[in-house]
Amino acid sequence: MMNALMDTADRLYLSHVAELEGRYSRVLADHGWDGVAIHSGSIAKRSAFDDQTWPLRPVPHWQHWSPLAEPDCALVVRAGRKPTLVRAAVGSFWEKPAPPESEAFLEAFDVVAIGDPSGAREHVGGGRVAFVGEDVGRAISWGIDRANVCPPDLMAALDVLRVTKTDYEVACIAEANRRARVGHEALRDAFGGGDASELDLHLYYLRATVALPAIPITLKRRIIRTMPAGSPLGTP
Repeated sequence: MMNALMDTADRLYLSHVAELEGRYSRVLADHGWDGVAIHSGSIAKRSAFDDQTWPLRPVPHWQHWSPLAEPDCALVVRAGRKPTLVRAAVGSFWEKPAPPESEAFLEAFDVVAIGDPSGAREHVGGGRVAFVGEDVGRAISWGIDRANVCPPDLMAALDVLRVTKTDYEVACIAEANRRARVGHEALRDAFGGGDASELDLHLYYLRATVALPAIPITLKRRIIRTMPAGSPLGTP
């Protein structure tokens, strides 16, 4: 059953990417751009006095295309060409990106692995290329002029593309709600069954949804160890 669901999701995802290719091609042509380099996002330090970082908040336009939550990657989109996904090696001691639930993106893009994030410059290409992302320094390291970082007219047009959902996005919203419902029902039962702290309720939510395939087994074990015996959700 799960394999069948994933096969359906993969087909929807590939159709989703094909649809975005067409949408982006039209927008780039309308606004006079040869291509766009979408940044996945940068890791931000929690303190200048430590090497720990905040969890990555991916650029939304990156998430529109890709299931990966990895820092300093690039997606280069040009009309008439298969998009190029440039994946940078992650060297953080503290953070390891969650693996994607599917590897359909390997079929959707030309995937290139690099060591240093600045190496994406070789794959951006020439012409008039816009940068979509928050990290101006990364744009410059990719050879993109500061003036081409998030040009307002182009950004407005790309934002409009995110309003109309593809079948894949509709399916993702439905699946996210299905997963969340399990956790919210657990919270309802826990809240009505006794005096639980906010931390307890948070852990109940995680415990209820932890059996879902998106949660790594290491996190499952860590959360289960924190749960009190005889909790409303039962023992592991």
